[in-house]
Amino acid sequence: MARYTGPRVRVSRRIGFNVFENKKGDKALQDRPYPPGENGRKRVRETDYGTQLKEKQKVRYMYGIFKNNSVTTIMKLQGCL
Repeated sequence: MARYTGPRVRVSRRIGFNVFENKKGDKALQDRPYPPGENGRKRVRETDYGTQLKEKQKVRYMYGIFKNNSVTTIMKLQGCL
């Protein structure tokens, strides 16, 4: 199983949930509750597809899975799909 080595706080802020369960991520979400990037503070209208994608990415980062078939299997087991 692969391990994510990229910017963890950025991912947590994008999803809006501390996926990696670390103190730095909690503090970053309290200080800056908006997504990262230059245009992060803009209001974005989220669609049904966007909500599903965000939940899928959350599961992917929580379990450290990078293959699509495994993610959909886990989401079916959890009752998300």
